[in-house]
Amino acid sequence: MTNAIATLQDWQKKMELEAMEAFSSEKPGSSTMISIGEKTFMMGSDNLGDEIHVIILASAFENAYYDRPWSPDETSPPACFAISGEVRSNDELIPNETSPDIQSDACATCHFNEYGSALQGKGKRCRNARRIAICAFGDDGLDTSKIGIIRVPPTSLKPMGAYFKSIAAKYKRPTYGVVTKLSFDQKVRYPLVQCEFMGLIDDPSEFQAIDEAMPEAKLMVSKSYNVEDFVPITKPKKSKMS
Repeated sequence: MTNAIATLQDWQKKMELEAMEAFSSEKPGSSTMISIGEKTFMMGSDNLGDEIHVIILASAFENAYYDRPWSPDETSPPACFAISGEVRSNDELIPNETSPDIQSDACATCHFNEYGSALQGKGKRCRNARRIAICAFGDDGLDTSKIGIIRVPPTSLKPMGAYFKSIAAKYKRPTYGVVTKLSFDQKVRYPLVQCEFMGLIDDPSEFQAIDEAMPEAKLMVSKSYNVEDFVPITKPKKSKMS
């Protein structure tokens, strides 16, 4: 087979190399967006439940600054955003050149990426997140026919990073070499995503299917926003009386 990884030994070597890259880089079909509701995973109007068994194929950090308050009647893209699967944290991102209104040369020095910059509360005006590309691993085994994208919220970033690192250190595997259960911490009121190791992938045919799904997964987690519909906020003119 051309470009095929046919044996378990070949896959183990490949995964050990990528696991070490993941360990050093972590800082202490078609695709579908899977949203996080009230401690449940939603695919459109379909409720997937409060836990799912998956293969995490790829991930990318994302920062998104919106120049207006959120409204259910308006779906404007962010004014400034940054996305990359090649960095170790959200602070290492730089704004995407297609951003309609770039706020800073680097996310680490941006005022809106600081705590206390939010319109309400003590949080950040710029939303930090991590996208993960997943495929299902259910009772019937692996299913790579549809890749799902989850945008992991800020409160889950550190626990997820720690999980990625632990898999690399303990099992010498990247996340796509293991089965992961995604669920929610029921002890807190907000949706905190938890990752739990469920087992190793050890079937060569599954390795091959995962390998074939990886290019699309990496593209999907790094996909830029469509900014064609972005409309700048019209600032009110100053009164001559003021």
